[in-house]
Amino acid sequence: MVDIKKTKTMIAILVDIAPSESKAAQFLRLQGLTGSLKYSDRLEFMVMNDNGQIEDGFRTSEFSEEPKKDGRIITFTTQNSIYKFRELF
Repeated sequence: MVDIKKTKTMIAILVDIAPSESKAAQFLRLQGLTGSLKYSDRLEFMVMNDNGQIEDGFRTSEFSEEPKKDGRIITFTTQNSIYKFRELF
């Protein structure tokens, strides 16, 4: 039997990536930028340019725990990093 996970999509702002010494910290250049956030068992964040083309972004490894939501802040945890986003809508 196949385990099917629902993919969720939203528009969000990257708030932080921790710890700062993780490989994922290279993506802190996107901090404060708004983009499309999609996730199911992993996270995909894409920032578009003015022409609607993908300008930058990243895709994470699988989550080590379920995403946590505190108000408009969503926290995603992988084996090596913690990603925080603020949901816009």
